Amino acid sequence: MMQHNLFYQGVQFLTGKKLDLDITDQIINIPPCFGPLFGGKEEKLSVSIKEAATTIHDILYRKEEHLHSNHDKWDRFDHDQSALVISGLDHSPIVDELVFCIIKQLKLTVRNIWPKGKRAAVCLTHDVDQFDGRSYLILRKMWWFYRAILSLTLRRKEICKEYLAKIRRWTDSEYDPVYAFNKWMALEDKYGFRSTFFFFGLKHALSREGRLYSFRNRRVRETIRRLDKNGWEIGLHAGYHRNLELESLSGQKKNLEDALNKKILGCRHHFLRVRFPKSWQLYEDAGFAYSSNMAWGGEYQGFRAGTSIPYKPIAGRALIEIPFQLMDMACIENPVEYHQLFLNYLKKVKKVNGCLVIDFHQQYFDEVESPGTNRAYRMILESLAEDKEIWVTPLIDVHSHFCSKYEDNGGDLTKGALR
Repeated sequence: MMQHNLFYQGVQFLTGKKLDLDITDQIINIPPCFGPLFGGKEEKLSVSIKEAATTIHDILYRKEEHLHSNHDKWDRFDHDQSALVISGLDHSPIVDELVFCIIKQLKLTVRNIWPKGKRAAVCLTHDVDQFDGRSYLILRKMWWFYRAILSLTLRRKEICKEYLAKIRRWTDSEYDPVYAFNKWMALEDKYGFRSTFFFFGLKHALSREGRLYSFRNRRVRETIRRLDKNGWEIGLHAGYHRNLELESLSGQKKNLEDALNKKILGCRHHFLRVRFPKSWQLYEDAGFAYSSNMAWGGEYQGFRAGTSIPYKPIAGRALIEIPFQLMDMACIENPVEYHQLFLNYLKKVKKVNGCLVIDFHQQYFDEVESPGTNRAYRMILESLAEDKEIWVTPLIDVHSHFCSKYEDNGGDLTKGALR
């Protein structure tokens, strides 16, 4: 019986060649740096193609997460339990590097997979967790005042002053640093870039999900249509709750499509609250073409599945996973250091012809409210503008390009499968 295997899919996508099943017993040499992937120490290994293919498939398919009971406070797979994290291999596309190593030993050639001979792709994305800052402002001010009093009772005078200053800033009726869509558009357009914005498709602005925004809001509808009209992509930022319910996911998708008057093809869950492989199945069942959830997010950066190359995770399914690796924070204390992390990731991704995906929340544009974050993003854009080897594009274009390469192979990237 034929088994879907993501190693064979990756080799075929990168080389355009289908591997014959007869090579599964062929022995290859694995350099010491890949030893931990095979449960061994950092020493040279000799393994069969079949063993290497199974190891790579299991990492990409996130086998270690399937039945894992250790979850973090957001009920997600615990970052610290990941084998790649434990081995210290999570800050590079280690699986892609291993695939390249095997391709070389098989005497195959990696083809040009990106348009116009570009070495790699970069996708700029924005999770729209907050739409504007003035909705329900009285509730926010009450919360800040409570935090100020609490800080004062704990003798944290500086924090108390910060909350009081925040209240004073927001008392100005013209002040709203959260609604920054025009600023994001102007900044990215300066470099000729377009990005993907993930919006909620929720019915209510106040709900179990928190103080968010509704797709019914006239200003929300106008904003997403303006973004779309000018070349930015709109995707769904699926809600935190009922994250594994098809009815809820499909409903949110339809809500956002009604607001945009256009099909939504991409999805990223709020707080990356996903369960693999269940979430992949739900995304396709709901009608999505791609997911971009393979990441850690928050304070954790890196390559969750050791890859930067899009792939089809579920056998017989069209859904594509486009992993992402770098997320912002409300405050980036050292933008220069953050920029160096980006450059480090980009250098590694270029070596494996991958796609680096970056996520900066739209509400973090203002330097007063989110110090350092905007500066870090500008430094990233400047570097991308200077790098002529990079294709900067929204996620939907990466999806379309992957599909076109898929069709170049006769529409089947899974024939080189294991028995």
